[in-house]
Amino acid sequence: MKNRAVLKFFLIYFGFTITSNFVHPITPAFLQMIEAPSYIQGVAFSVMSFFTFLTAPFWGKMGDRKPYPKMIAFGYFGYALGQTVFAAARSVPMLLAARTISGLLNGALQVNALAYLISVSDSESRGKYMAYYAMLQSVGTCIGYFVGGSIGDYSLMLVFYIQIASVLFLGVISPIVLRDAPGRQLETGRINYQEINPVASMFTSMKKVDAAMGVYLATVFCFGFAMMAYDNYFSYFLRDQLGFPTSVNGYFKALIGVIAIIANSTINMWINKHTGEVTTEYISEKETMVVRLNERGGTKEIPVPEDQREAPVLTDDERNQLVTLANRIEAFYKKPEDIEWAIVDGQVYLLQSRPITTMK
Repeated sequence: MKNRAVLKFFLIYFGFTITSNFVHPITPAFLQMIEAPSYIQGVAFSVMSFFTFLTAPFWGKMGDRKPYPKMIAFGYFGYALGQTVFAAARSVPMLLAARTISGLLNGALQVNALAYLISVSDSESRGKYMAYYAMLQSVGTCIGYFVGGSIGDYSLMLVFYIQIASVLFLGVISPIVLRDAPGRQLETGRINYQEINPVASMFTSMKKVDAAMGVYLATVFCFGFAMMAYDNYFSYFLRDQLGFPTSVNGYFKALIGVIAIIANSTINMWINKHTGEVTTEYISEKETMVVRLNERGGTKEIPVPEDQREAPVLTDDERNQLVTLANRIEAFYKKPEDIEWAIVDGQVYLLQSRPITTMK
């Protein structure tokens, strides 16, 4: 049941990741066509991002009160509205108005799409599905840039029409095909807007960040800043300075995306595997535990203490020991093995290793 729900969601959202990138490779050419100033591409994007940041907590609260499929559909319709205004824009104020509309409504889709995926996936598969979610975005971006740029060589407005029609279609079928997770309880009551102030939430969270996490977040911010600045400039440079057709912009982005996908699935996977880096962590709530009865043996099941229910079972050191052990066993047998292990006083011991019969 849940796997089918996830599959339906992925099919619909993959369609959106493709169509939402149709217009990106033709944007520089479109801005030139309406004689907009060169700076407007970056300014318009920043306006949209700013309003997405401001309204994302609100859309999260709305998703707590409404079925996720309906919120996702609303997000698709909002995106289509923003792109319709963008396509009709012939002045800077109208361009900024279009990006403002997209920013205000974009969170309804982005926030609730991710919330829906989490709600219909079980705890064991959630990390895997998050990886698929990220992968689909990367692949969809490549395809969207390629298709949008290619069509743009013939007609810029046709790209807009195809994108808007496609997104409207996704908005129509989403509440028909998707269903909320069984038993999901919707919140009631009015929204406390003081609780969803994004600026206050950001500063409150920053107070809880230690030095290591602070350095990491600062690095991510600098990387994101540099990447977005380069991305917007490079797209405009290809058109404004070199006069390349929109298809070339699409080919460049698609090629870079393909290289990134290959690198993530090979080099980065190898690095993660051999460094023990944690790529995804999900800690489920534990209600019962099995403990030893006495020195003579026997076990019994007891409730997990409240302060341990959402705590990780393994320490970082125990987890690292397991990674090292699993890599050594795989290197010895030349393939992954199904292993059983135990921990005594913080030391991991191998009990058994056998072939994984479900792997081909």
